[in-house]
Amino acid sequence: MNTVDYAVIVLLLLSIGAGVIRGAIREVMNIAGWVLAYGIAHTFAADVAPLFSDWIGEPVGRTVLAWAAIFLVVVIVVSMVASLLSEVVRKLGLSGLDRAVGALIGLARGLLVLLALTLVVGLTKIPQSSIWKDAVVTPWLELAALYTRGLLPESVASKVRFRHSGASNSASAAPQLPLAASAARK
Repeated sequence: MNTVDYAVIVLLLLSIGAGVIRGAIREVMNIAGWVLAYGIAHTFAADVAPLFSDWIGEPVGRTVLAWAAIFLVVVIVVSMVASLLSEVVRKLGLSGLDRAVGALIGLARGLLVLLALTLVVGLTKIPQSSIWKDAVVTPWLELAALYTRGLLPESVASKVRFRHSGASNSASAAPQLPLAASAARK
C-alpha cells in the first residue's frame, strides 16, 4: 500500500464518520437542501435581484447576489428542519439506526467522491505515475471510472484514460476487470 491507498482509506473513513456523526436524517436533508436551494435560487434569483439595486448597480451582480442569498437562506432553513427532525428521531430512541444509516450514506458519498476524483485523474497524466500504478486500489477506481465515464459528455469522456482502458479506450469500451487482466498475463 502507498500514499494513494492511504488517502482513499482516510477519505472513506472521514465520510463514514461524518455520516455517523450527522446521522441519516441530516445527511439526506443536507443533500435535499442543496438541491432544493439550487432549484429555488435558479427559479427566483431574477425576481429577487431588483431588491439589491440600492447596493449593486450592475444587473448581473444583483442577480448573483440574489442567487447566493436565496441559496444560503434555503440551506439554513433546511438545516434547521433537519436539526428538529434529528431531535425527534433521538427522542424516539432511533438515533442508533439513524447513525447506522448515516454511516452507509457517508460510505456512498465517499465512494462517489472517489469516483469523481478518479474521473478527473483520468484526464491527467497521473495514471502513468508510479505512485498511481503501485497503489492497490487504483485498478478498482479505474474500473469504476471507466464504467461510468459514459455519463460524461463525449468530448470529456473520450479524454478519460487509464492503463486498464483496453485497446480502443473509447467511452463505450467495456473495461477489463483488474484481476482478470492480471490472470490473463500469467
